[in-house]
Amino acid sequence: MLPGMSLRSRSLTLLTTLFPGACLCCGAWLAGGHQLALCRWCLAALPWNVPSCLRCAVPLASPANGPDTCARCTRRSPPYQRTIAPLRFEGAPAAWVRKLKDRSGMVEGRLLGQLLAIAARDAYDIPAEGLSGIAPPAAPAQPPAPVRPEVLVPVPLSLRRLAWRGHNQALSIARPLQRALDVPMRATGLCRRHQAGRQRGRGRTERHQQIRGLFRSRRDWQGAVVGLVDDVVTTGATAAEVARTLLESGAREVHVLAATRTPPHVPAGADAAASAAMPPGTC
Repeated sequence: MLPGMSLRSRSLTLLTTLFPGACLCCGAWLAGGHQLALCRWCLAALPWNVPSCLRCAVPLASPANGPDTCARCTRRSPPYQRTIAPLRFEGAPAAWVRKLKDRSGMVEGRLLGQLLAIAARDAYDIPAEGLSGIAPPAAPAQPPAPVRPEVLVPVPLSLRRLAWRGHNQALSIARPLQRALDVPMRATGLCRRHQAGRQRGRGRTERHQQIRGLFRSRRDWQGAVVGLVDDVVTTGATAAEVARTLLESGAREVHVLAATRTPPHVPAGADAAASAAMPPGTC
């Protein structure tokens, strides 16, 4: 173990050494001390979101040395400054998100949070601790952000949805990220004013209309750079609405940190239905 590792990281390394698990994709047993629930082959085969737009993380077709902003963000910048979403919402990552939302998937949620934490450390040029030596084989080749989030806030659920699901999937993903960035998290810093209808299967315009004025801030963010954490960015409607709420409450900048990003050519809900039908262990 590394001398600079925290007590929690040392304990986690010891536990994974004594009780190695299996790869979530192929089921292969992992070597002792392996800190991700993936073997190196399945890790390399994940649908990495590279290259992607620096502002909204939508997958780009251009090579890595091409423009780093999509046409939509060039025409009209979103209210958030940057989006980090290391995985495309397809295949195994889509299945993990769906399982996390369906009252289970805590192991998958922890893995998504770890992969997001690795991507965030790379984006903000933060030295690794605990997950050292582990890096996505196709990590985004983007310049480090000039500033990093000073506080994290997960996208809130309504009380009704929280009671049904038993947990907030954004909060589950945010925990490994908080440890990686070493910043405070305000899990109750935002709330929903009311229960919104289901967004699955809705287009960009419908989503924007449905969530307008939905969120309320419970604190003054006093010029902070806020990291907004979520499981998936689809149209960016939720992220934009929450970002506007944070900026109106005093935040200086908002960075969106999501585990996955929906490709633009996939209709809303289509890949989710396909991933739900995937057999267990399929990458």
